Amino acid sequence: MYFALPYLIIYLGLVALGIYIRFFIRSTVEKSIGHQFDLKLEKFKQDFAKEMTALERKDKYRLAALDKRLKTHQLAFGLGIEMIHHLYDKTDERIEIIKKLDNFWKNNSLYLTNKTRNAFKNCYDYYQMNPILIEAWRTTHKEEHYKQLEERFDYFLKLPKIIAEEVDLEAMGNENLLVDGRRITPLGIEDKKEENS
Repeated sequence: MYFALPYLIIYLGLVALGIYIRFFIRSTVEKSIGHQFDLKLEKFKQDFAKEMTALERKDKYRLAALDKRLKTHQLAFGLGIEMIHHLYDKTDERIEIIKKLDNFWKNNSLYLTNKTRNAFKNCYDYYQMNPILIEAWRTTHKEEHYKQLEERFDYFLKLPKIIAEEVDLEAMGNENLLVDGRRITPLGIEDKKEENS
């Protein structure tokens, strides 16, 4: 019996050592996993904070661009109405409007939506060509010249509506545009009709 006692003590010592090693490894691994989890959670929080900051900055830029786009569309709307009101002005007055249009186009055309940009550019080009087309119609009285005038005049009438739609606003006003109470037509401004009272 005394002979088995040292083996029993060694056996119990090895069992205790195994249990100790098992718990030591388990606690070390658990601590390591917990630490890695904490590190990843912290990194995730930092990445999330960076992403939120970037999104907030991006939203600020987006809002600034949206504000600039809305102001540019408002300017285009005003210039479109001005083109219509001065469509039949004398050359010197037209040159001033063309300078305004040219300056606007150079400085703001990128802020316009595609549809507005195309419609505005068409009106801008037609505004410059309109006196030539009117003179061609007056000298030849060809139907094709009048049709071109009507078609191009229609672009002027549609421009304010296109701009309003592109900025998602309801179009306001009457399509029968008036200058000093006189209706604008493809050939010019109609004279006031005299009322006999």
